[in-house]
Amino acid sequence: MRRTTSSAGIAIALVIGFAAAVGGAAWWWIARARPDAVEKRISAQIVERHAGASVASLDSGLLRVTLPSGLYIDVRPVIAIERCRSDRFDCSNAVDRVVGDVAHIEEMLAKPHLADLRAMIIGEASPGFRFGFLTEPLIGPLELRYALVSGAASTFVTSTVADSLGVDRAQLKQAAIANLAADGEPRAELLADSPGVYRVVSKDDAVAELISPLRMRRLAAIVGAARIYCAVPERGALFLARKDATTDLAARRALSTLLARARAGELLVYDTQAPEGRTLSIAEAGP
Repeated sequence: MRRTTSSAGIAIALVIGFAAAVGGAAWWWIARARPDAVEKRISAQIVERHAGASVASLDSGLLRVTLPSGLYIDVRPVIAIERCRSDRFDCSNAVDRVVGDVAHIEEMLAKPHLADLRAMIIGEASPGFRFGFLTEPLIGPLELRYALVSGAASTFVTSTVADSLGVDRAQLKQAAIANLAADGEPRAELLADSPGVYRVVSKDDAVAELISPLRMRRLAAIVGAARIYCAVPERGALFLARKDATTDLAARRALSTLLARARAGELLVYDTQAPEGRTLSIAEAGP
């Protein structure tokens, strides 16, 4: 009887131990790719690698690294998060690559190249010129900036960087528009949960498409109208919809809802047939 009881106790302990091990592994599997966990790992490694650096979270889902030199570097942790979700065992490498991108930005600034230049359209509360960035007003709170990009990391161009590149503002814009071609043809995907609304897909800043009339005409052709609604609910996100008699009201409501949820700017209209400089406007008040 005692042996039977002892054997049963051992069996129960083994089952409990196995269940605990399985549960621990499952927790590790899930927690490893949690956005907050990945961001913490990225932040910790950046601070460890760059003595005196600080890392802060931005509302747009970015991490802003401030180096002791005063240099700002923005990091997109979503790149590492997506890699971690697709392959938990490669998560450490994904984090390392993002941290490496930050270090590469510092190297790029020593000898910048126009090939690494990208346009970015930003709607932050503080205008970029306050930080010394080269900016150009676009419409409403949106402004055009330029950035040197390395994978998940980027830093905005200042006058000093522009001088190193050997270009003026006009040439910066020309180069940024030309470099949009590196992302291939402009793409837009129809949202399943918002009829008539498209999300522009880009490996860089999707909102930058607004500065290229040629690419906007191609996007408008995808949407199916010469005049389209545009919404920028968050940094790097551009949504489009047709502006015509059949979809006007539904499109306005869907895009306005996106803007309201994000507490973002105003609904815009892009007219591909308007003269240069007048293609983009703020939508008139409506339901």
